[in-house]
Amino acid sequence: MYLLERVYGPCGAGTLLAPATIMVTSILGMPEPAGSRVVIAPNPAYDHLKVKFETAFARPLTLVDSRGITVRTEQVHTQEASLEIRSLPSGVYLLCIEENGRRQVYRVVKY
Repeated sequence: MYLLERVYGPCGAGTLLAPATIMVTSILGMPEPAGSRVVIAPNPAYDHLKVKFETAFARPLTLVDSRGITVRTEQVHTQEASLEIRSLPSGVYLLCIEENGRRQVYRVVKY
């Protein structure tokens, strides 16, 4: 656990009026398998991002942009899913997959 006392960002520096707790999550490197094996293709993609799983059961998929804003959320119940990304701007996104109480994060590129 970390104690956050000051913040710095593009808007300048500031202080907090009350203690804050932060959680640090590493998304670098290869994630530990959260359950079934996941295949994401194509990557980079233009219009649709296909996601395939070993097993079929309910799991949420969340696509987050580089600012940390959720741009797509979908509940998947099958072995294959397709996320429409044609309307999104080009860039790097994080695809978060939750399964068995654990989360896997994959970097995907939209061109």
